[in-house]
Amino acid sequence: MNSRTAAMVAVAAILVSGLILVSAVGKSAFAQSGKEVEVEIVKGATNKADKSYAPNPVRVQPGTTVEWKNVDSAAHTVTQGDAKKGPTKGGFDSKIMGPKKEFKFTFAKEGTFDYYCQLHPTMVGKVVVDKKAPAAGSGSSMKEKEGGKMDDGKMMAGAKGKMVEIVSGATNKADKSYAPNPIKVKAGETVTWKNVDSAAHTVSSGTASKPTKDFDSKIMGPKKEFSFKFDKKGTYDYYCQLHPTMVGKVVVE
Repeated sequence: MNSRTAAMVAVAAILVSGLILVSAVGKSAFAQSGKEVEVEIVKGATNKADKSYAPNPVRVQPGTTVEWKNVDSAAHTVTQGDAKKGPTKGGFDSKIMGPKKEFKFTFAKEGTFDYYCQLHPTMVGKVVVDKKAPAAGSGSSMKEKEGGKMDDGKMMAGAKGKMVEIVSGATNKADKSYAPNPIKVKAGETVTWKNVDSAAHTVSSGTASKPTKDFDSKIMGPKKEFSFKFDKKGTYDYYCQLHPTMVGKVVVE
């Protein structure tokens, strides 16, 4: 083998190695990018039963990582299973989480996963993994375009229009979860929803039994906003996909 041929073989080997390395990194480091949902162990969680974790239940797509944060002053666990049957063998388990501690778990497969606190067994939660669930990380910042369509980016200055709040404690407030509700606007106006609750929510057109494709905020964490421009007259029902009893209405005149 002459020197030129040897050099070409060496370069080819380096390129192949590089491709293998990029492939490996892509699968491990980038596959979960933008696919994380936060759940809080709320203050005073010990005596709040199925309201100890918020949001609860939480619906995510396969491959999503759920991160639990303990904002309570007491220690807790996030343990798959239930108090009667005990921990699920081979399931997820945070072990004891002190205040301000966190625990993450990635849900690879579809299904319903019950969990509880081993220290306070009346604390219960549920994760529903479903391909039809709203995509995580898509509703945190949106940019308005003509016709009410959205894409990633920061909100344009002056485009917020009329404001609607997702109120504190919205999960259990039904038609009072969004304020004002209903809201009246003129055709061509923009409505911006702001999540002032400590839990994640969505603003999704339609109803739980009959969703539509007019608009969808995807998952909105605390302090996040979503805007939509209503070009056509009509009445638009909407709801939260994570908490379907949360309902609202936009009347476009």
